[in-house]
Amino acid sequence: MDLFLRGAAQRQGLAIVPEINGPSDRFCFTGKLPRQLLLTGAYYQESFGTEEGQRSFAYPLLNAGVFCLHREAPHWDIWRQHLQAAEKVALLTDQMALNLTVYHHPIAFAQTEFLPGWCNFLLFEGLPVWDEARTCFVEKYLPHYPIGIVHIAGPKKYTHLRVSTLSDREIEVSVRYPGSPIPTP
Repeated sequence: MDLFLRGAAQRQGLAIVPEINGPSDRFCFTGKLPRQLLLTGAYYQESFGTEEGQRSFAYPLLNAGVFCLHREAPHWDIWRQHLQAAEKVALLTDQMALNLTVYHHPIAFAQTEFLPGWCNFLLFEGLPVWDEARTCFVEKYLPHYPIGIVHIAGPKKYTHLRVSTLSDREIEVSVRYPGSPIPTP
């Protein structure tokens, strides 16, 4: 959470995580990136029309589930304008309006701090790994950085995950704070 606060304060703007998160990202390593970009374009199109869908589909989606926005940030007024301009309220309209704010307004873009995926790890993008020594979720690949926020998004509302450990064991772990292994018989 500290990086969200520091990022927003340092830029007097927005601190947010792109949904394309590097090595753990399911889109990059499964060939699903083109499909995801088309879906993103469809989200823009649904709220803001065909032209906006075509103009904006290739920008990495910024996740509006966890972010920090400074009270003096220029984003507020621009975001409000985009929300008011939405052709209809659709799935993710608020998130898409925030994305338009960042990507199509140079002052907002300049005052946005893009944080790494471990700051807001989206479960629908793949599973983290459990580090038994540190008793926490970590990124799948080296250096196995600890995950700050496990974001339960998408259709499944997880309470527990069956995940691998760094030692290649499989265990069940609660995704509710504090995360802890669940004893298995």
